[in-house]
Amino acid sequence: MSKSDADIAIIDANENNLKNLSCKIPLNSIICINGVSGSGKTTLAKKLIVQEAERQHKIQSGTGKRYHHLVRGNFLSIKNLPKVLSIDQKPLLQSEKSTVATASGLNDCIRTSFVKYGVIQCSCGTTVEETPSYETIKKIIVTAIPDGNYSIYFYVSSKISSRVEKLIEFMTSNGFRYFEVDGSKKKYRTKDMETLNLDSNSKIKVEADSLDQLESLKIPQESIFILRNSESTFDFSYQTFCQHCMTEYQKKSLSLFTRSKLSDRNGCCNLCGGSGSTVRLNEKDLFYPKNNLAEGFLNLQFDGQKYTPINLYKSKLKRIIQDGGGKVSTTYESFPPSVKLEIQKTLINKLSSLENTATDPELIITSLCDECGGSGFSQKARAVKLNGRSVADILSLTIDEAFSSIRDPESSVILSAAQDLSLGHLVLNRSTTTLSGGEMQRIKLIEAITAKVSDLLIVIDEPSASLSSNDIKKLFVLLKRLQSLGNTLLLVDHSDQVISQSDFSIHLGPGSGLDGGYILETVDSVLPPLEPRKKCSQEPQEYISLRRISFNNVVNQDVCFPAAAITAIVGDSGSGKSSLVQGITSRITSSPRDAKTNNIATAILLDQKHIRGSRRSNVSTFLDISEILRKLYSETVVAQALNLDSSFFTYNGANGACSECQGSGELAGETCKSCGGTRFNSLALSAMVHNLNIAELLDFPATGVLPLDLHPAINRVCTLLIELGLGHLNLGRNLTELSGGESQRLKLARFLGASEKSISNNQHHLLIILDEPCKGLSKNDCQFVLEVLQGLSRKGHSVLVIEHNDALIQQADYIIKMGPGVGDEGGLIVFEGPTSDYPTDGSILNGMKVKPITYSKDKSTHLTSEDRYFQKLSIYQKGALISQRDGKFFNTKAKLFEYLDDSACKPPYYFNPFCAELHTSATISKTQIKQRFESLAKLGLQKALVNNALIKLTNAAKLVDYDTAWKTYIETDNPELAYNLGNGWIAVWKDDKTEILSTRLIDVDTRVVGARTLTRRTFNAFYNDCKLCNGSGKLTYYDSFISDEAKACTDLEFYSPSIRPYVKTKLLFKIRESVSFFKAENLADFSTPYRSLSSRERMALLHGIPNLSFTKRDGRKDALRDQIEWRGLIKLLESSSSLMPEFLKSSIETPRVSVNCYCCNGTGYAKEVDHYLVNGAPIYQCDPTEV
Repeated sequence: MSKSDADIAIIDANENNLKNLSCKIPLNSIICINGVSGSGKTTLAKKLIVQEAERQHKIQSGTGKRYHHLVRGNFLSIKNLPKVLSIDQKPLLQSEKSTVATASGLNDCIRTSFVKYGVIQCSCGTTVEETPSYETIKKIIVTAIPDGNYSIYFYVSSKISSRVEKLIEFMTSNGFRYFEVDGSKKKYRTKDMETLNLDSNSKIKVEADSLDQLESLKIPQESIFILRNSESTFDFSYQTFCQHCMTEYQKKSLSLFTRSKLSDRNGCCNLCGGSGSTVRLNEKDLFYPKNNLAEGFLNLQFDGQKYTPINLYKSKLKRIIQDGGGKVSTTYESFPPSVKLEIQKTLINKLSSLENTATDPELIITSLCDECGGSGFSQKARAVKLNGRSVADILSLTIDEAFSSIRDPESSVILSAAQDLSLGHLVLNRSTTTLSGGEMQRIKLIEAITAKVSDLLIVIDEPSASLSSNDIKKLFVLLKRLQSLGNTLLLVDHSDQVISQSDFSIHLGPGSGLDGGYILETVDSVLPPLEPRKKCSQEPQEYISLRRISFNNVVNQDVCFPAAAITAIVGDSGSGKSSLVQGITSRITSSPRDAKTNNIATAILLDQKHIRGSRRSNVSTFLDISEILRKLYSETVVAQALNLDSSFFTYNGANGACSECQGSGELAGETCKSCGGTRFNSLALSAMVHNLNIAELLDFPATGVLPLDLHPAINRVCTLLIELGLGHLNLGRNLTELSGGESQRLKLARFLGASEKSISNNQHHLLIILDEPCKGLSKNDCQFVLEVLQGLSRKGHSVLVIEHNDALIQQADYIIKMGPGVGDEGGLIVFEGPTSDYPTDGSILNGMKVKPITYSKDKSTHLTSEDRYFQKLSIYQKGALISQRDGKFFNTKAKLFEYLDDSACKPPYYFNPFCAELHTSATISKTQIKQRFESLAKLGLQKALVNNALIKLTNAAKLVDYDTAWKTYIETDNPELAYNLGNGWIAVWKDDKTEILSTRLIDVDTRVVGARTLTRRTFNAFYNDCKLCNGSGKLTYYDSFISDEAKACTDLEFYSPSIRPYVKTKLLFKIRESVSFFKAENLADFSTPYRSLSSRERMALLHGIPNLSFTKRDGRKDALRDQIEWRGLIKLLESSSSLMPEFLKSSIETPRVSVNCYCCNGTGYAKEVDHYLVNGAPIYQCDPTEV
């Protein structure tokens, strides 16, 4: 095999906006994927390469599930993928306890060193014994319990306690008479030993007469504990004491040197709980002490029932007052101290849980903890010293300082890697919530470097984020080191320096969204040269001047920059850029005098913290247009006919969410096959706006939504996104999937939208500070941001930007450079002046010439059977013919309406109102039928066609059941209304019968309604499988549990005598409830004798009716106990078998036979797939080599 044959080969990738992308990626190289934002970089690197590598690894390792075998990205073939390691900029699992040390892995090394080499140093100067001597123990007990009223116990070693005879011999020979079993306080005599059911896991604690007795037997001190009044007073397994002054300490352990509360033996400060700070209420501004509960004693908005800002109900406060012995009629100042304390605790919890607790004035006052000095560690943890330093002292060092202080090899490797990644300025106990995206990503990179991984594909997202050119040079030294170990590095980045230092470049474009997805020949093929720098509208007449700014490593710096202009703050990572702007922001907000002197109305800081979000939040929710979208859909004719209010058009509520995945789109990490990842249920997807359902509209980019002219607010949002180069973003894009650059610009879009009036007010001078708005952006994308910032400065506002991107720096009006070094060696303003005077380094790009990777398709590549299976899905999606016996099928709505015009079909028109339900479950309940007709009547519709008989709509519900629903139509003179309410299914009266016209599969005879749109998932055996047999094509059949076929399943005598008691107590109520409901809803009648049921009815009774679930009257849709479904007797018994006694399991498990599924006839696919044909055959009969 040649070297090129071993390279990663991608053929015909069409994932998202990629368009038949084919290329070869050389192994053991550094490759940079670049292009404008939205051109397909993330899709290629993550959605395609990373996900496929992980999928292939799971299959090869034997851990792959059915999902991994049947679902993969949209490509023809990907070969030679190594195992992958993906390093992105997503926030770490952050909390107050998550720090630089914990995230880098250094914290574990430090804890281990303290356990191995640390010494406990008492405040009196004595070195404390790790294990107290018997002499010390005796002194402690005499001092603490002078009356001698205590009991001495010790745990017997496992060698003795593992055998009862040994334990009896040990106790009797040494004079021990009593013992207890751990977990019980009952005291036993030695003679009781043989009567107890003891095993090797039993912990035996023996009572001793005296410490002298234990000392003579050389019982280890760490097994001894002292009880007083049956409560533990001393436990020397973890307690130790200074032998000189008797001060208590804790033995060294890993848990002692952590502030995590997972262990009871943690090292958290007792006062602050490990946070390092304490909070108290600003009682002066928060309370009205002369008011009682009814009058409202809190200085917060009160609606009579609750304090709305903190969602605290008056009833909650009433309980606190009454439980504490107070009276609700008395004033706050008259409450008992215990009541006041409980109220204050409640308020602190409520206020602390809010994102913004600061009002004017602040209601919560935070200060450093007096007990631990802000370290978060207890006195016992701080007493352990390593080379004269406590764990708190070590963690207060920077990485550079720690490198010269911590000597163990493992720590040195981590610290050295951190220094090479330009992180030496970071303090070890710095919270990860304060780190930039680039800093967090480099901390993640430490793991790969220190672990010396080899032969991996390492994918790194925007490695140059937050790095200066000097930092990038250091980064590449480490990347080359990883490459030398046989790794292949795939970088997603826009930096010219990163591109030039890479071995190869994959440049995607030419545009974003639908205009991207192609591999271009060269990096510069579509990037126009930057326009000459545009100065601010006029030479600055005014300057903003602030003196003696101090924050972090910035100390007493005077700063001056022009007003109504763009000022860029530059410098190496850690040089003090963020500290300077934090200091400026703090000064402006806290000093009205400085703000007035510089004519600044407000200072606004847009930092680079990743947007806080979850899989439940998206672009539309972040930009506050989701409510408008939901209202638009709820006002459609279909929504009104189906009684769908706005709550149905969000996947964050039970009404609109897919019932299978609860609106998450996933189940156990796999795309939900019920909704296909749309997250909505079928009813929610019935309503259309501009021929798009809510899921399709949320999947539309801003550039596609704007021309629809949905609503002025939506238009403004889409315009802002387009102006910022985010026109490719879908409104439903999850916030967790945004890149760092997209996140920054989205925050800017929200600010611009929310501050529209302030920005337009010429008398309202804003100081707008942005932290790396062009992070991770190409030159083209920088131009979008730059134009927006220039627009702000032209309106008289001052703009400060922290930036490393040369494309924006060169276009700024003024530059402030921080330095000269980083950390303590930085924090000084080393340059301040116009951009034209700023010295630039012209040697940055004088490195090696990057080789472009171009479109390359190896036609000789052998396709595997798996490749051919997925190729077949694409063939059917593009070329399947729809075979239906009823009516005519049209590819588009336009062609259907052309047919109506050409064939001179005249009103009235007809539509089936149950299309959505019939697609999902092929049936509909009595209640649903009644509610649907009531809704249609409210729309003014008057007539229904039932079994070819025209009747009044108000009488139709009595004549329609789950069977006749298929041939029920509503009359209207409006063809557009008929098409929309019929979900793409319309009918006309022709030759004394109805003729079906549709843009989806409709086959009334076989009871099939197809999907609204055919996709690859329509033909995928995972997503469109038979819901009864879950795609296997087989059902397990047995009836050994049936005793009397003359009885119904609701009769206890129906079941075999052996399981009747279990059925009676555990299952019969549920069975009767479901059978009764399904009978009342005219869906199925299982209340008749088993022998009278047809063979199909018997199969339904035993195996269930899929896709039918109903909510009890007055029940909650999101509560499982309120759902009624018919799962089938076999599934009901099997799901309960784990709770059955063994003898019952065996009585129902044999004999078993496998039979073809009666629902899909053994194909494993949903019935609609039978009607989609290529060369006359459905997909399960097709040989892909013949297609």
